[in-house]
Amino acid sequence: MVWEIAIKQQLKKLKPEYSLAETASYGLENHLLILPVSLPYITQYSLLPLIDKDPFDRMIVATAFYERITLISKK
Repeated sequence: MVWEIAIKQQLKKLKPEYSLAETASYGLENHLLILPVSLPYITQYSLLPLIDKDPFDRMIVATAFYERITLISKK
């Protein structure tokens, strides 16, 4: 999520090789969808069990669940 990248950059937890705008542009140029944080995703987020307390991870799971997208993670 671009939102998470922006926050991690501000917190100095992520030092990317490219700017946020370049990263987003690269994703768009390669046919990746950048989904907004919207009410349906937030509603789905509120229904998730508290298995993972990381709010970014939870939003990714909620979005994938709502959109019926297969989520793959190495976690």
